[in-house]
Amino acid sequence: MNASAPETIWPKKIRRLGHHGFLTPERGISQLVRGLDILSQRYPDIELVLAGEGPCEPEIKSLLSRCHFRYQLLGRYQGSHL
Repeated sequence: MNASAPETIWPKKIRRLGHHGFLTPERGISQLVRGLDILSQRYPDIELVLAGEGPCEPEIKSLLSRCHFRYQLLGRYQGSHL
């Protein structure tokens, strides 16, 4: 595999990832945050937007406070506001 190949996976125009829904363990948001923190070392323009609430919210907030990428926590949402 070519060392420059990963650059083709994330074109520069893609910067923001989002999730809307309940923040529960089976959704894997904590794993997503950990993975994005690793990716942000190579792609510093990554941003995560989370809309929703749930039992994993305290853990996710704690993880995000230690991450090196931008994020937005929108909290509870209603469809027309997204």
